Amino acid sequence: MVGEDGADMLAILDDIARGKMTTTVMVDGVPLKIGPSIKERREAAVALLDRGFGKPTTPVDLAGADGGPLVVNVIRYAGDGEEGA
Repeated sequence: MVGEDGADMLAILDDIARGKMTTTVMVDGVPLKIGPSIKERREAAVALLDRGFGKPTTPVDLAGADGGPLVVNVIRYAGDGEEGA
């Protein structure tokens, strides 16, 4: 989402996260306003945080045997071993 549409979507997520967006349903002929659930509010807040600050990274510790340097062997294969390949 780019441009104005992106700003609109962020505003909608903000309204959901703050519990401002409501839906009106009819119960026995009486209008009843229902706000977003806690789960929906949390998901909207997470979406806003991910877009604003980026998703948290998971650190990966790469080490060789006994914590030593990591050794990478690169083997290049040419063809299938048949003559003329």
